[in-house]
This record gives sequence, structure tokens and C-alpha cells, in this order.
Amino acid sequence: MAFDRIKLWGAQKLIGGTISKSVPNISLTNMATALMGGNARFTTLNNYTALENEYRINPVLSSVINIKADYSANATVSVRNIITGEIITDKDFKKSKSSDAILRSMFRLKNNPNPLQSTKEFLSLASIFKDVFGNAYIYGNSVTNDVNIKDIAYMWGVWPQYMKPSITGKYFDAASLDSILKGWEWQWGTYKKDFSTNEILHRKEPNVRLRSTDDLILGESRQVSLTWPLSNIKIAYESRNAIASDRGMRAIISNASKDGNLGAIPMDDDEKKEVQEDLTGPEGYGFMKGQKQFMVTRQNIAVHNIDQDVRKLGLLNEIASDGMIVAERYGVPEVLVKLYMKGATFENQESSERRMYQNTTIPEENDRWEDINNWLKCRDFNYEYIVSFDHIPVLQENVKDRSEINKNINTVQKELFFSGATTYNYWLQALGVAAIDKPWAKIRITEMSDEDIFKIKGNYTLNSNTDENG
Repeated sequence: MAFDRIKLWGAQKLIGGTISKSVPNISLTNMATALMGGNARFTTLNNYTALENEYRINPVLSSVINIKADYSANATVSVRNIITGEIITDKDFKKSKSSDAILRSMFRLKNNPNPLQSTKEFLSLASIFKDVFGNAYIYGNSVTNDVNIKDIAYMWGVWPQYMKPSITGKYFDAASLDSILKGWEWQWGTYKKDFSTNEILHRKEPNVRLRSTDDLILGESRQVSLTWPLSNIKIAYESRNAIASDRGMRAIISNASKDGNLGAIPMDDDEKKEVQEDLTGPEGYGFMKGQKQFMVTRQNIAVHNIDQDVRKLGLLNEIASDGMIVAERYGVPEVLVKLYMKGATFENQESSERRMYQNTTIPEENDRWEDINNWLKCRDFNYEYIVSFDHIPVLQENVKDRSEINKNINTVQKELFFSGATTYNYWLQALGVAAIDKPWAKIRITEMSDEDIFKIKGNYTLNSNTDENG
């Protein structure tokens, strides 16, 4: 990203050039160099250590990723019976005191994923792992070799930076995951643990690079495509820190004496040394505690002030513009990042929160719990996890609208069903409810027996009117 250009009188002197009578242009990159010394630094995000450090020290990146994690953890997870379509909430489950072993296992696991974490903590960490490293792993601690909802004891998040896949070398000829992946090896220091393929739920970002066979399995962090804006943000923050703590270079001091013919006379070495010692001596001058604000010298000098207003240097604009790119890459509205970092409210805060849930959080959480359903084979036991955010205040209007739409759909489908134009399963699916795996639910009412119709309507029968009339 191109930096804003700023004008700085005599700036070439600061970075090793000569003072020019003209006013040279200097980029923000060189200004940071002048303030802090050394060269501008651009982070290379090509390994897990660099990705971890970037998340830990870059306030904009960590804010964006933490916002996603916080929103994800607001999910309400319930269980649906895929045979009857019944949705069972925590309140329903506690009230029922059900003895169904599978149902009890599903609620225990989602409400207590492991002995150390609450559901909110577990979901937050899983979200952060995937956004930081491009890969997230959940280990299923099962009492059998087969990981499923019936036998699983706990779910544990696994640190991605210490995980490595064991690859078979096959890809195009592979017929299953086991044909590509032998298993996983996790190593932290001297501790090692091997995981079988089915013990680990691996969720990842897309990866377009193929540098080694590991890339057949591993995702790539979104940070990689943000190398430049993330580096710019750090440079801007470091510049602000240098100005705030050390005040940086405040001015260029030169000899004010002039020769009638030659113009300005430069200071000799002794004069420069005397002025410098007066300025930076033990008692020093500056704006920090214990420093003097005014300097008195017997030398005839001229002072050329250097403007260090961070707004004029473009440091705040640099953070804002690059922060917007980072937020966009992770699907987070820019307003929410400002809200998170400043603690202020904005006019379009509600619409931004709604957009965050609808475009990012809800699709990602649906995908996460769909993966968990498949990994734990929940539907083999006639249940599945479902996610809802209907309790979120900014989504209440959407819930109301959806309820009205479903009411209208239900009215239309009911008329179609009882007129013999459609099946009971089609009615359910139009409302977003799982179909019933029963013969009578797959045929029209005109093909049903009175007994099947009774299951749906109670005492309604096709011949009821005829019976009453004759």
C-alpha cells in the first residue's frame, strides 16, 4: 500500500543525506526510519511462530479476530430429532429429565465440552485458532476406537502450531481421507502425542499453494494475504510510540550567522558539540518529567522545527485504512472494529452487527456444527446439533419477519397438502424442518389410509363428510 507523502524541511539530513534549500518529499516509511532508526520492517508471515506473534502484538488484527470469536460464542446450540423434527432446547431437556442416552450425551458434550472450558471458551478458542493459523483441530476423547456421539467423553482444542499431518503420498487416486492421511502428530517440546484420523476434526481455510505434500491437507491463514497492511499498521504504531515516549527529533539547529558574500556560515565542530551537549546533557531538554523546556545558549543559532503531529504525519489514517482491509478480509464490518477499540457507539452500529451475524457469524457457525454432526455421526443416532442466534437483540426484527413468512408458508402448504397436491414431507421441508422417514409422509393424502391421516389430523378422514351424510 502506498504511503501518504509528507513534506519535511531538512529531512534528508536526518537519514544520512545533505540539507537542501528545497523542501524534499519524504515517505512515512522514511519518517519512521528517521524517528526510530534502522530500516522499515515488513513482517514475513510464512510460519506458525510468525502468525502467532502477529496476532499477539498487532492490536488491529487481534481485535478483528477476537470480535469474530466473541460473536461466534454467542451461539445458542440446541438438538433436533431428525425423525420428528422436534427441536429440544436446554430448558426442554432439563424439564423432560430424559433417559435417552444419546440425547443426554449430546447435551452433556455441548454444555461441558471438557473439564477446563465452558462452551463459550471452547467456541472462542476454536474460532481464534482457525483465524490465526488457517487450521483448527478438535480432539475427540472417546472410550472406544470409534469417535461418535454415543461414546465420546470430551472435546479438546488442539494448538495448531504444534500439529503435523502424516501423509500417505496419495491424492488423485485416494478413495477416502484415510487413503491420504495416516494420522496426526502433535509435539510440544519433548512431549509427543499421535492421533488417529478419526480422533481429530480438522477445519481449515482454503490453500492455493502446494509447496509440499502437507499442503494437500493444511489450510493457509488469511494473515498471509495481509502481510503489507499488517506491517504498515505496526510501523504506524511504532512511530506513534517513538513520538510519545522519546519525542523523537524535534528540530534541526543551524548557525544563524551570515557572511555578507557567502550567506549562512555553518557551525564548526566545537560549536556543534557545545550545543548538542547543552541540549542532551544530564539535565536534558524535552517534554518529559524532569526535563527542561527552554534552552539558553551563547551560540548564535537558528532552529527549524519538525512537525510531529501524528495527524499530519498520517499515522492515524494509515492505521484506519489498513485496519479496514484487515477487517474486510475476515468478514468483520469496520464499524465494529472501531467500536471494539474505542468503546464508542456509532449510528450504524446495529446494522453493522446485523451484517456481521448474517454474513459471517451465522454461516460459519452453521458450517462448524455441521462438521461436528458429521464427525460424531450424530444423525446415525437420529439427532443433530442446530445453531440459533434468534436471541440476539439486533436480530429480533429478522426473527419476527421470518416468523411471519413461515406462517404464510405454513398456510399455503397446509392447503396444498389437504387438497392432495403435495406430501407431508414437502410441507415440512418448506418450513425448514427435516423430513420424516415414514412411508405415509412421502405420499399424498389421497393415497393415505384413514389410520395415516389420523396421525396427522386426529379424527379427520377423507370419508368423514360421506359418513355424516349417509
